[in-house]
Amino acid sequence: VTQDVSDVLTSKLGRAVLNNAATKILLQQSSEFIGDVAETFRLSEGECSYLISCEPGHGLFCAGRERVAVEVIASDEEHRLVTSKPDELHAMGE
Repeated sequence: VTQDVSDVLTSKLGRAVLNNAATKILLQQSSEFIGDVAETFRLSEGECSYLISCEPGHGLFCAGRERVAVEVIASDEEHRLVTSKPDELHAMGE
């Protein structure tokens, strides 16, 4: 898991992980890296546009050559464990 796709795409180890993973989830991407992501995953123009503009938690689930749009919804407990939003952390007393 990484938020910086260049970490994966620019290293031999990262490429090996991608090549050996049967499924991948691509969440929102920055326009800065979408060209590399598009080339690596053979994304259509529409898929690229979707990944640039989708809301947090939305993305593409990729299995082989098949792709489907998904929304990842965290449970309240999962959300509490992973949020980094200052206002939410303050409300939790952290």
